[in-house]
Amino acid sequence: MAYVGPAGEWIGLNVETPQGKNDGTVQGKSYFSCDEDHGESDQSSTTPGESSGEGTVGLKVLALEISIVASERKRKAEEVELENVAKRLERVDRWGGELTEDIEVKTEKMGQVRGDEEAEKQGTEVNEGER
Repeated sequence: MAYVGPAGEWIGLNVETPQGKNDGTVQGKSYFSCDEDHGESDQSSTTPGESSGEGTVGLKVLALEISIVASERKRKAEEVELENVAKRLERVDRWGGELTEDIEVKTEKMGQVRGDEEAEKQGTEVNEGER
């Protein structure tokens, strides 16, 4: 927990991954300092210092909830990245298949041309042998 507001109504967290919303600055006011997208702020549902002690527990629960939200965002971002990689691999695979087909067609044509050239050579040799 990087920041607790004076009445405990707001808390700020410095999260480990760049899945936060800020750098500790909210609406132009700096509450705490952390790397860009590593700060997360939220309203506390309880006030610290309540006689029952629930305020401190509430802040810890809220901090945990924010951490879970940040982890969920990271997981979703990783899923999107994996989908993008899969799509790129699919395109590469498709392109590789098309390239393989092109090579096979061109190789076949080259074989036909060589066969025609060989047949033409043999025909010429036969014709010259007949003279």
